Amino acid sequence: MKINYLTTNEFKFKIAQNYFDKLPNYTLVQHDFDTPEIQHDLCEEIARYSAVYAARQLGEPCVKLDAGFFIESLGGFPGPFVKYVNDWLSEEKYIALLSSEQNRKAYFVDATAVALPDGTSKVFTKKYYGTIAKPGEYKASKWPANSLFIPDGHNIPLSQWSDADQESYWGDGLWPDVVEYLSR
Repeated sequence: MKINYLTTNEFKFKIAQNYFDKLPNYTLVQHDFDTPEIQHDLCEEIARYSAVYAARQLGEPCVKLDAGFFIESLGGFPGPFVKYVNDWLSEEKYIALLSSEQNRKAYFVDATAVALPDGTSKVFTKKYYGTIAKPGEYKASKWPANSLFIPDGHNIPLSQWSDADQESYWGDGLWPDVVEYLSR
């Protein structure tokens, strides 16, 4: 079965491909299909909308992952808008927002939507918990959220991990759920 994965992010595709390489009856295709991205406070709805739109246009199953980064003491900011906020705020500006906060808990949400051409869809969600690094504990990178996020059970931010360690952390993610859903 061919599955169109709607992403331009090579790292996300590589992680997914590692899972699908183990499955003989599935082919994962990276698809740079331009979908409208709705503004919504739920990653699940953003992913669902894009996946359904693409599946209807292509006439084939499509999968879209939307991620959010939620900082508890900031009321969940930046949430599903992390992609845009990362363009505006540096690590230092995130830290400044947290300067008077004791609670440094944060989490990523991965919402993976699978859609069929008839508009049927299902969204799978997973949360990855951790804390925000303090000044001096991080190094700037392309993605400030990754520079600051220290996963539970670890002592350095994601951006300081090797690609192999990051792939292991994100693991198979929600792909087993996607395959089970499509196999029905």
